[in-house]
Amino acid sequence: MVTEGDTVQMARVYNISITLLIVLNIIPFSFGYSYENSHKTISCCKSNQWITCMGPYGGDRKHVIIDPHNPSILFVDSCDDSGVWISRTAGESTGDPSNPAWQHTRFDRGYTEIAGTYDENHTYILAVKTSGDNHVYILKYSEDENPQNKEWGKVAFTEGSNFRSTTIVSDPLRPGRVVVYTFDTTRNSFRIFESMCYGEEGSWKEVAIPPPPVSTGGWIAISTLSFDREENVLNMALTYIDKTNELRSILLSYDEEKGWKELSEEIDGLITSFVILSDKAYMTVSHSWNHLLMIGEKTDDGYIWVDEEMILTNGTILPASCNARGLIVAPYDSNIIFVGITSCLDTNVSDYSVRGIYKSTDGGSTWRRVAKPGSRYMCYLKGNSIFFDPSDPKIMYAGMTNFDCIRKSTDYGETWYPITEGLTGINVFGISIHDNRVYATVQSAIAINEDMLETGEWTYRQITDPYGKVTANLYGGIEVDPFNTSIVLVGAGHRYPLLSHNGGIYRNINGGYSSSPFDWERVLYDSDPHDGKSNPQIMDIYFSESMPGLVLAAAISSGVLSDEEHGLYVSFDHGATWKWVYDECDLYAIASDPFDSHLYYAVGAASQGGIVLKIEIDGENVRIEESRQFLLDDYFYSIDIQRGTSYEDTLAFIGTERGRLISISLDALRELSPQGVESIYTFDHGRSAVVEIYPLHPEEVYVGLYGGGVYRSRDAGKTWKNLSEGLISSSINIFEIKFSNDGRKLFAGTLGGVTVLEMEEKSMSIVKPQKNHLYICDRLISPFPFTVVIGGITVNVDVEGLSVSKVDFLVDGQIRHTDENPPYQWMWKEKMIGIHNLKAIAYVKNIPLYEDDVDVFVIMG
Repeated sequence: MVTEGDTVQMARVYNISITLLIVLNIIPFSFGYSYENSHKTISCCKSNQWITCMGPYGGDRKHVIIDPHNPSILFVDSCDDSGVWISRTAGESTGDPSNPAWQHTRFDRGYTEIAGTYDENHTYILAVKTSGDNHVYILKYSEDENPQNKEWGKVAFTEGSNFRSTTIVSDPLRPGRVVVYTFDTTRNSFRIFESMCYGEEGSWKEVAIPPPPVSTGGWIAISTLSFDREENVLNMALTYIDKTNELRSILLSYDEEKGWKELSEEIDGLITSFVILSDKAYMTVSHSWNHLLMIGEKTDDGYIWVDEEMILTNGTILPASCNARGLIVAPYDSNIIFVGITSCLDTNVSDYSVRGIYKSTDGGSTWRRVAKPGSRYMCYLKGNSIFFDPSDPKIMYAGMTNFDCIRKSTDYGETWYPITEGLTGINVFGISIHDNRVYATVQSAIAINEDMLETGEWTYRQITDPYGKVTANLYGGIEVDPFNTSIVLVGAGHRYPLLSHNGGIYRNINGGYSSSPFDWERVLYDSDPHDGKSNPQIMDIYFSESMPGLVLAAAISSGVLSDEEHGLYVSFDHGATWKWVYDECDLYAIASDPFDSHLYYAVGAASQGGIVLKIEIDGENVRIEESRQFLLDDYFYSIDIQRGTSYEDTLAFIGTERGRLISISLDALRELSPQGVESIYTFDHGRSAVVEIYPLHPEEVYVGLYGGGVYRSRDAGKTWKNLSEGLISSSINIFEIKFSNDGRKLFAGTLGGVTVLEMEEKSMSIVKPQKNHLYICDRLISPFPFTVVIGGITVNVDVEGLSVSKVDFLVDGQIRHTDENPPYQWMWKEKMIGIHNLKAIAYVKNIPLYEDDVDVFVIMG
């Protein structure tokens, strides 16, 4: 019912409006407002293409080949499935992220080893894949060709492909001669193939070698091989297991006419490198308590070998239990020798105290460490990986591992520095995002970026156990405490049946930064000193977002040792101490219940299939229920649960080892009931499925696969689209995917570094008052040169398709109203006149993600 007072008020407003319209149409007026919308926006994939050039730089590099015609051109191989890389700047930085020092060649996939040779007009780079392949890949180019853009040829060196540890070497004395040696798994022995004509088609033949003069208990392999001054002679170190199951090695030569000749006696351990000179020989040994560096004096019958202590110039003697490799003699002075030390068998000796590159200038009598590890770099020589530039021997290169994967010296090996720009082929097992900081975990180290990868600038930090031993691969990832962001936890472990030492959880209380690898405290390794078990291989760490201090961790055993812990661990003090609460089977991933802050779920592998645990935590009491086995031919590898949906509609998604995705209702998950499985989707390629639900749109699900790239579903798993465009080379192998906190970027930790997917832009908008329109008493009157509101108005916003939790309405920067329920609106009615700024801010999970504003000429009484 309209009262007399309402009628009088409406008449007054109407009269003021008519007067205002007349004045505004006579007087030129401008708000200086841009009619372009300026919404703060986010959401799904912007270009649908991944960015793969942002680092962190590194990987494992074994061989550096210097082009003899142009020493600015370098090639390196890869132990990370990224093929062969090229630098045209001698490895030096270009300063241009879009054109870095190191880039892929056309041969950009595969675990590779390379060799190089040449003729008068061409350079030849020859590569082999180290496992399961019987081909040599050949790049031939002239000085006026760009080798980066040339295709590689492919030639079979034999039939069959049951090969492991395949290596290729070229004869430095006879250009064009190339040898491939490999381990044949069907014969349990080595085989050698030779080409005398640059590896060309039809030039390969097998070197027919009789059994060597050693007694083995099974297999025998070539550790390393070199060419002799005599063309028909090959020198090689053989390694094998003897009849007492001990590792043994011997140095031999093979002459096609005279047969085998022993150059050394059998020794315990592994001969890793050797050099034969005219009057003496050197060899290094690892995995031995008795031998490190041995020198052989030449006699008429062979060599007399003695163990030579590695005495440093300060008088320190390196233990014989150190592991040595990569021995090389300078081409300009046979008294100058370089060797790499990687670690020590003696647990009382810190790896960091001995690791590095050593130089002797007196034939091995004394040594200096010319390169050593630090807080950033491991200084871990990958193999026989020290090389001289043939055109300038003061320039040297070393194939390394991790962040300093290639080091260079320009002063005869006195000082070394990393040259890694562009080498993105590094294994990133885990990622974490907090504010603008991105963390990445690799083998025994982390990388930190401070600007959400707007730049490729990273800080690197190494991690060791209390004894200076490197950790296992950091498969357990890295997580930041949501209640105390200075606390960072990393999980050390390896998920394959390999001897993986130093697993567990490491803790840092300085945001991941450390001045020394020892600053990381190992807080979980041996839960019960009396049970003979330790060394859990951590697969996941999960901080509770609702209970401060609560952390859960999932672990497996690597499958090699029977004395490894596995199962579930819980901490109530921000990861400082841990309780081992479940030890029945391997667990891989953890998620929380979106409706009950006391419930958590862990998935893993039982004896014959996948398994789910329901974990209820009340105070410090932990109650665990175990499901029956699902999918008897597979096991569960990851889990994520929708948020922002009703309980009845909420789904959990479980990724499996064989590349499948299971969707199950939350109700069935709580009941641990396989009958609640709603769908099982099998992806075309890949395994080890990791699942991540888009936090802003719970029906949008992303899956990363090792060997299969990334897929997206926008209908809660019913249909899928491959989103792998841009995942070049080894980045197709996904370890983990995570969204940034604001949903603007999707990050993937891959076998080829961190890759980033920018998200498409969606927006919210103020739809009433509509820009450049006139409103009187909450009614739209007509378009207008600018926005005018006379009397009160109901402010409406459009948030369709956005998972909004609340909207703030602001006038001149001050919050006037907050609406937590749709439709999000506010009746704006207050006493004011003049130009005012109206703004709306939409929140997703209490994060302000979307906004829009409009300048309004207001007359309100």
